[in-house]
Amino acid sequence: MAKNGKRPATHNEATRVLVASGVLGFGVSGAELEKGLAMKPHALALDAGSTDSGPAYLATGVSKYSRQATKRDLALLMRTREKGKVPLLIGSCGTSGCDRAVDWTLDIVSEIAREEGMSARVALLYSEQDGRELKTRNKAGLVTPLEPAGALTDEIIDKCSHIVGLLGPEPYIEAVRQGADIVLGGRTTDTAVLAAVPLMRGAQAGSWRACTANSPSA
Repeated sequence: MAKNGKRPATHNEATRVLVASGVLGFGVSGAELEKGLAMKPHALALDAGSTDSGPAYLATGVSKYSRQATKRDLALLMRTREKGKVPLLIGSCGTSGCDRAVDWTLDIVSEIAREEGMSARVALLYSEQDGRELKTRNKAGLVTPLEPAGALTDEIIDKCSHIVGLLGPEPYIEAVRQGADIVLGGRTTDTAVLAAVPLMRGAQAGSWRACTANSPSA
């Protein structure tokens, strides 16, 4: 049994997650989505952020990819979700995943839904942190730097325009369990949106044997 009390998924019960592109707004292929949908995925999942382009997008809350490009990809994904009746999970909305970026993505989703007559339940996962709360936690010794970063100071916090936490799969799982059709998340680990539904269906986290057929004994 898995630690969460669920029976681990076997090879014959594999969870299929359709990932349309490396990042939202880069260019989703409608033809590839159709082929993926034919494989009966249990979820659509896509990352929308990156730290590779530097901190400017977080500082400004502006997306690296244009609204037009993001809307094009989202429209294709939402149509595919509508056909497949599976959840659509998007992490690190608007490149940075700050609250403003999540709201920006929601505005696009709402516009598409109005234009195409779609009805979907949308869950919003915010990850932006309050600087005052961080100062309090830091003074209490509850903030630990990752090497090689130095200690966090009030001065550093005051210089930040936006501070985001990093979401794992848990809030996505809860949103889907609560009936969300589309989940728009703040700053999120790249793998969280991909892992959420498999974990929810009983896959074991970090288990190579659980997802590989005919694996050799370790």
